[in-house]
Amino acid sequence: RQEIEVEIEWVRKQAQELANGLLPFAITPTMCALVADRLHIEREFEQAVSAQQVLDKKFEQIAREISNPAYWDEFDVALNAETRQRLLSKLETTIKQTAQPPQVDQDEIMLRVSEKDRQSMLGWIDKSATEVPTQFCRMIQRLDHLEKKRKQFDRNIALTPSDEALKPLVETLYEQGRQLGALEITNQDLLTEMERLEHNIEQLENERKRIRHHLDEHASHNRRIHLAIKSQQALEAYTEKLRGEKLGLLAGTIVRRFNHLCRKEDLISGARIDPNSYKITLLRREQTFAREQLSAGEKQLLATAIIWALREISNAPFPVILDTPLGRLDSDHRLSMLDYFPQASHQVILLATDTEIGPELEQRLEPALTRVYDLNELSQPPRLVMLKPANGRVLQPLLINESASTYETEQS
Repeated sequence: RQEIEVEIEWVRKQAQELANGLLPFAITPTMCALVADRLHIEREFEQAVSAQQVLDKKFEQIAREISNPAYWDEFDVALNAETRQRLLSKLETTIKQTAQPPQVDQDEIMLRVSEKDRQSMLGWIDKSATEVPTQFCRMIQRLDHLEKKRKQFDRNIALTPSDEALKPLVETLYEQGRQLGALEITNQDLLTEMERLEHNIEQLENERKRIRHHLDEHASHNRRIHLAIKSQQALEAYTEKLRGEKLGLLAGTIVRRFNHLCRKEDLISGARIDPNSYKITLLRREQTFAREQLSAGEKQLLATAIIWALREISNAPFPVILDTPLGRLDSDHRLSMLDYFPQASHQVILLATDTEIGPELEQRLEPALTRVYDLNELSQPPRLVMLKPANGRVLQPLLINESASTYETEQS
């Protein structure tokens, strides 16, 4: 409590010193601002007056130089006395305008303090507006805190019981200390017993490990069988998962290729492939879409899309043979199929009639064609002639028609 009293007295002394100093100025900020403005105005006025006095002295020297006719000899200019006087008056007016003091009445110059005192007064005004209020508030807050702390200390002292009231508590504390000693002895006995039991447990654990090792040696064969079964199950699960992923990828590719061929992006929105039967179910807007609702041309496009998707997903270079590929398709779908043919496989055979692929469509396919064969009706059946090549090992059959022309039998 004595320390609190000493600190309270010190804080009060500091606050009193602050109140005797700049604190009164802190409560009149407007007046201080006016005084600061006045000090700045008088400083500017004094600086301008001093500058004017210096210029007046310098101008007297300048006037003597300019009034001397020898000053103008180096300029090769002949000026009479009147012109020099006018020039001198103009220079005087210009120079005085540059050092014109502020428009202040002499009666308003009231303070008339030195520059040192002015700096001190401006410092006091600035300090009273910034540091002093903050410092004083901190002192008051610290003083309030110390007062509350002293009151709490006094309340705690008032609540301290007398010796008569503490006597039963002391006796109870002594009894509990005695009981604690007895419990510590019991605890030591229990620790000794626990060490003995831990030693027995360690021996039993070693025995258990020995028996376990013996059992592991006998169970090695069973474990290998179990691992083989688990490996087989894992492979089956992986195969099933991989099949599902491939089927999902195939279904998405079928939908994309079919919509591309149909030139209708929303004809079917999805497809599901049964992993057991591989049955394909079409979807439109998340609803089952029966394949019977497709036209004959759309069914052909679906079959083409399935072949296209299978080749794309499997990445297998198998040849594709299409019989009458455009027979059931309208003009728009035929154009889609023409875009598909060059991408169907590395080797594509089209068995088309001249009504399906005419000269115009054939010209469009020209960049992708390797061989074109025209099959016309013969008046007489051709006869088969077997030719033996020079190597003597491979027989090349040729068909000869009635005009003795041969038909090429190469495959493209």
